[in-house]
Amino acid sequence: RVIDGRVQHSILLEIFTDEGIGTMVVPDAPIDVHTGPELGES
Repeated sequence: RVIDGRVQHSILLEIFTDEGIGTMVVPDAPIDVHTGPELGES
C-alpha cells in the first residue's frame, strides 16, 4: 500500500479501518492469449 503522509492520522486509519486510506498496489492480471481476437480478423 501507498499511504499519503500528509493526511492526518493516515497510518492509524490504514491499520484500524476495514477500507483503509492508502492506495493498494496489485500486480496486473495474467494475460490470457487464448481469448484475444483471432489473427487475420478485422
